[in-house]
Amino acid sequence: MSSSSTINGAPAGHTVLQTGRPFPAAFSAAPERHGESPFLGVKKLGVWTAISWSEAATAVRETAAGLVALGVRPAQRVAIVSHSRAGCFIVELAILSVGAVAVALSPDHGVAIPALCRTIEATTVFVEGAELSSLWRTSPNANEPPPTLLIRIDAVPPGKQGSLDLTAVRARADVGTREEANNRLAETLSDSIAIGSFSAGTTAPPSVAWHSHSDVFAACRAVQARVPFTQEDTKLCFLSWARAAERLMCLYLPMLAGMRVDFAEGLDTVPENLREVSPTIVTATVGQLNTLRRSVDDALSEAGRLPQAAFRWAYACGEERMAEILAGRVPSGWLSLRWAIARRFVLANSRRYMGLDRCRHLIALEGSVPPGLARWYLYQGIPVVQVWGTTAALGVAAVNALPDWRFDATGRPVAHAAVSLEPGTGSLRIRDADSGHLGTIDSEGFIKLTGRAVERLRTQSGAEIPASRIQDRLREPALIRDAPVFGDGRPFPSAIVLLSREAVERRMHRQGVPFADYQELARKSEVRELIQAEIDAVNAELDGAVQLRGFHILDVDLEPGGEEMTPTVRLRRWALEPRLRGHLEALYT
Repeated sequence: MSSSSTINGAPAGHTVLQTGRPFPAAFSAAPERHGESPFLGVKKLGVWTAISWSEAATAVRETAAGLVALGVRPAQRVAIVSHSRAGCFIVELAILSVGAVAVALSPDHGVAIPALCRTIEATTVFVEGAELSSLWRTSPNANEPPPTLLIRIDAVPPGKQGSLDLTAVRARADVGTREEANNRLAETLSDSIAIGSFSAGTTAPPSVAWHSHSDVFAACRAVQARVPFTQEDTKLCFLSWARAAERLMCLYLPMLAGMRVDFAEGLDTVPENLREVSPTIVTATVGQLNTLRRSVDDALSEAGRLPQAAFRWAYACGEERMAEILAGRVPSGWLSLRWAIARRFVLANSRRYMGLDRCRHLIALEGSVPPGLARWYLYQGIPVVQVWGTTAALGVAAVNALPDWRFDATGRPVAHAAVSLEPGTGSLRIRDADSGHLGTIDSEGFIKLTGRAVERLRTQSGAEIPASRIQDRLREPALIRDAPVFGDGRPFPSAIVLLSREAVERRMHRQGVPFADYQELARKSEVRELIQAEIDAVNAELDGAVQLRGFHILDVDLEPGGEEMTPTVRLRRWALEPRLRGHLEALYT
């Protein structure tokens, strides 16, 4: 057992992952250790209930035997199209138990799902909900071959003929299929392919990466070495199951650590579910962290002068304390006393309001976390962790965490990713393959991302445009959802701006600006002035040659997973540019 950091509030020791076996074999032994302890938490009819380790193990075994009865073969690719649900956990381990390969797709891929399933030759598909199960019967997928087996993860309504759900799959199990499933479990090798993960498709159409059981174990151990998961921890899952790092931290790491995992009802209920569950580990995007911060800012703005002054004082104590920690010094007794008072009587309220009062790992799955946002959480005593990686590395190639957190870096590489810098090009390589990212690695081993290779832009005069840095900075104030930068071969850079609808609507309501719908909102001069102010702030940090001198605000509120936006809420440059060519040209005339 190795010690865990007291900064993160971890217990005296943390779980050491015992690897070397395929995951289903590792899971099959878990009930002996954890028995009837709660494992998977779900909210039903307004009440949180838990599935025990023993119940989950029984469900996995019965589902695996049912899959054998339905003809699922070893090495066969089986797709899971669902948001993060407890059923995904059962299904994925059942698929692996029979020697098949589990491939996760986000429901936000929408009408592209049938084509993606065909690409990976998935003839058995698990889906969540009737809408997804009908995709193969609607345009433009009428000519796509339907899956041989289409199984609902959620319950099929009574009386609906011809539809299978998990209950029906488990009912297919018998003595013979159970024995066959056990035999396959025993025959599964650690180096056999276990799962497939699709890329988000930010800079190119989505592609799939394949990972063996050993690969997944290696990624788990890499995270565990920097961000220990323990049996005493709990986690709330709400990011896409298709996201490689989220799958790792919602299923595989919690399973190995023996901890409880709760599942949010939906993205719209995450703030409420966080307050109800109060998890110790949370994974989120920068956008979601901004949303939580905004909720506290809004509450403070209505709280009166005394609470506002108290928060400013407590925040300043946190800033002073964190400066000492990051400098490698132990805070003085006087500072520790002030911090204890600030944390207990002031900051505990904001932490509790966000549902982060017990949080010891707030993990941002991003290549860039705005320094101001990281400071806001760190100064309240919420340990922020930044995890970055490509799909090929299961989303984990570098980790930025206390006690050596760096505001100006992405983090230090983890062992399994084998990150290196290609001489002369600035390209980062992960596991000896081009990652598609540009960056630097300093003398202390810290990676700093500088952009994506496909976004390596230069102005007409030859000045290199820091496109990723500009884009990340524009997203920081939470008024802008995304803002890809253009301008290769042009006189100056420009940007396409997608508004953060709720934040901008709130600002306009406060100013008394009327609007009928989103289209009218996006075209308001007051909104343009608001965005111009944000761009001016970013331009102040840039050399004159690469300052943004033009922008176009999208007047369509795009949804994640569509043709123009990834499930991770990034605009797809390759899909967006042809559609908006006229608007881009107008910025240069």
